[in-house]
Amino acid sequence: MSEEKQVEANNVENPSTDASKNNDIPYSRFQEVNSAKKELADQNAKLQEQLNTIDADNKAKREERMKKNEDYKTLLAEKEAEIEKLSGFENKWNDYETNRRDSLVSRLPENKQKFVSSMSLMDLEEFVELETANLNSAAGKTNSARQGVNPTGEFGGYSSYAEWATKDPKGYEEANGQVGINNVSGTATQS
Repeated sequence: MSEEKQVEANNVENPSTDASKNNDIPYSRFQEVNSAKKELADQNAKLQEQLNTIDADNKAKREERMKKNEDYKTLLAEKEAEIEKLSGFENKWNDYETNRRDSLVSRLPENKQKFVSSMSLMDLEEFVELETANLNSAAGKTNSARQGVNPTGEFGGYSSYAEWATKDPKGYEEANGQVGINNVSGTATQS
């Protein structure tokens, strides 16, 4: 029974495929739409031509008004004077900023100088202040866990007693002073 329903469902015609078979448009309608399109394109070209003419006329009229009214010369002179004045301030500011930036960067260690080139002046001032405060607070303090500075730990800063004895025999003897080698034969004596 289910096979019969499937066969019937497959036999039902799909309306979308029927429309594609009957997609014939009369030639007269095609000509009508095509001629309307051409008329609108011609009309658009004429309007664009008129708009260009109007723009050119407006531009010419504006130039004539400016020539008649000589105030534009005084206005232009005032604006140029203002630009000249402001350019002087800009140059002074640029010189100040360059000098200030150079003096701040010179206070930093060389390995940090390349990172500050893109910072604003205010950020650079803050960064230099923090860095110099960190450097000053850490001045005079060294890491006592480093080898050779201050032997600490079970093996005097080395990984084993053997390494300690071979690399720093004097320090090894001083740290382990109870047992010392006094004679050439290698017998240990208590000191």
